[in-house]
Amino acid sequence: METITSLDRKHLWQLIQALSLNTDNKIWLAQKLINEARVEQEEEQQQVAEPPCQYGMEEAKQILQETEQCFARGEYITEEEMDQYLQTLS
Repeated sequence: METITSLDRKHLWQLIQALSLNTDNKIWLAQKLINEARVEQEEEQQQVAEPPCQYGMEEAKQILQETEQCFARGEYITEEEMDQYLQTLS
């Protein structure tokens, strides 16, 4: 079982200092942390640069109105119908 713990910077630094690390292990740990941070940073930048959709207020209102009109006309499916449809895809 994995346990995920969140530490503030002060306690994280104290934890690292409490480890008995030689110089090579400290360098290894630093490189691992830097590489992981770079990967996460790139992923975050990519998400911001390429959001799934971006609408202005007017576009969002238009889409909402169109969706409400479709619903009023009965153009929708139930949750059970959606589940059945999704099962046909797998």
